[in-house]
Amino acid sequence: MKTLRFDPQFAEDLSAAMDWYEGVSAHAADKLRTAVAHRFESLKRFPEAYSLFFGSDEYRGASIIGFPWAIVFRIEGDFVRVIRFVHLSSDWQNE
Repeated sequence: MKTLRFDPQFAEDLSAAMDWYEGVSAHAADKLRTAVAHRFESLKRFPEAYSLFFGSDEYRGASIIGFPWAIVFRIEGDFVRVIRFVHLSSDWQNE
C-alpha cells in the first residue's frame, strides 16, 4: 500500500469545491466527502489502475463517482503525490 502526499493546491481545490456543495446541499457535500474518501483508499492500494489523465504522460486521474470531479495525481516511488482536485470541464494545466 502506498502513502498519499498532498500538494497544497489540492487542499485549496477541494475546499473550494466543498464550499460550493455546502452552499447547494449539505447532503451533496456529504456524498462528495464520502466519495473522495473512498477514492483515497483506492489510490493507496491500486494507483496504477488509473489511466493517464487527458493525454498527459505524467499525471493520472481518478474520477469521483457521481460527480464531475477528478483527483489528479502522480506515482512517485513508494508514494502517491496528490496534486489537484479538478472539475472535469476545467483546463487545470493552464490555470
